[in-house]
Amino acid sequence: MSDFKKNLDSGLEAMKKKNYSEAIEFFQIAKEHNKKNIRVCRVLGNCLRLTGRVDEAIEAYKEGLSRGYHAGTHERLLNCLNYTDNSQDYIAEEHKRWAEKFQQKYNVLKVLHKIKKNRRDKLRLGYVSSDFKSHPVAYFLMPIFRNYDKEYFEVICYYNGNIEDGMTKQFMMLADEWNIVHKMPTNDLYEKITSDNIDILIDLSGHTSGNRLDVFALKPADYQLTYLGYPNTTGLNTIDYRIVDTITDPYDIPESWHSEKLHRMKSCFLCFEPPKEQLEIKKSPMAEMNAITFGTFNKVSKITDNMIQVWVSILLQVPNSRLILKSVGFDTAEEKEHIQKRFIKAGIDVISRILFYKLTVSRSEHMLMYNQIDIALDTYPYNGTTTTIQALYMSVPVITLQGKSHISRVSSSILSSLKLYELIATTENEYISKAVKLANDIKKLSYYKNNLRPEMLSSRLVNGLTFTRELEKFFQSVSTRS
Repeated sequence: MSDFKKNLDSGLEAMKKKNYSEAIEFFQIAKEHNKKNIRVCRVLGNCLRLTGRVDEAIEAYKEGLSRGYHAGTHERLLNCLNYTDNSQDYIAEEHKRWAEKFQQKYNVLKVLHKIKKNRRDKLRLGYVSSDFKSHPVAYFLMPIFRNYDKEYFEVICYYNGNIEDGMTKQFMMLADEWNIVHKMPTNDLYEKITSDNIDILIDLSGHTSGNRLDVFALKPADYQLTYLGYPNTTGLNTIDYRIVDTITDPYDIPESWHSEKLHRMKSCFLCFEPPKEQLEIKKSPMAEMNAITFGTFNKVSKITDNMIQVWVSILLQVPNSRLILKSVGFDTAEEKEHIQKRFIKAGIDVISRILFYKLTVSRSEHMLMYNQIDIALDTYPYNGTTTTIQALYMSVPVITLQGKSHISRVSSSILSSLKLYELIATTENEYISKAVKLANDIKKLSYYKNNLRPEMLSSRLVNGLTFTRELEKFFQSVSTRS
């Protein structure tokens, strides 16, 4: 066995065991042993991104692309750019560059064949995803599946995953047709969707793992949309629409930021299905400890050095306060030490004020951990989505920093739908000020503790029927366009 393969295999094994620091060392050695291999750069980038070393991950992906073009490596780069403060102009152009190369590969100008569709009473909606399982996307998609109008629509699922859990079974029961397309070749899936006479095909993955943009590039349906699973443009000109709202994507943003036409929902573009379990909201930790506990459960790759600097400023202005971080990157002492050094560099006075929590096994256990937080601090530029909604459901207020592009405006959309405008900042100084002010406002914190969940449960954020009917009107309008 060559030194290259030995180190690559050792790195993959260490990564599988979540020994990320060890994996990174093996990958870096393997990369030097073989200057032509693209895969080692990609897996190195993946490991670096998982542990929050986004800038290093980007360099690894770029090195891989310099060794030879690979669409999957380019997609990893696109994903990583979302975590940076690069301009949206640059990020959008990079997505379009990916699309140009990708569409050249699939030669979309050469249409394969299409079966003539017969007019039907019902519109056939095709949903393509690898996340029909216990996954954040599923909790936003489920209200749509539960409430679609069976008199006018048929729902056909194309599941590009190999995991079947309780959530998967719910989707299977709710769909009119269920297809497992994992590893199905591009042309075969294209012909399958074409023969299924899909009127509107909906991508739920964007550039995340398990996507089937290869098929969307061939346009098997007359109308194609992208929604929910990815917070940016696909770059593909074969996808007609992207579903957003007026806060995530105001009318005055540049057209060059997206290859799709934007359909803006009246309120938040998301609808959330609350947990069925009775998750108790407990007394605030501030009341127990006489000190404020901040927290963020966003993944470590969203935590930029600049955000750490902002959080340290907040902690230094709120005596005895502490910050809880919960992410996949905190399974080992090495990873905790790495982020501790970033906080020390930012000027934290006592490092023990930063607490690290590993991932939990169940969703319920995860959500109950919000009881240990008084105030949630959102990440920037990549806002939370599921984490923001979960915090609010557990009656924890979320301070967010609103930017100019979709990815830094999602929490603002969620908060605005609950009329929580006072939690939205537009500058770093305002973010710091709002967090410090709220930490010193015991009456306001008590109000949030008693009222956030009831307000959410009476809002459109969880009204699956209202949300789905609005979405269906859009589907119907799309299908009548020539």
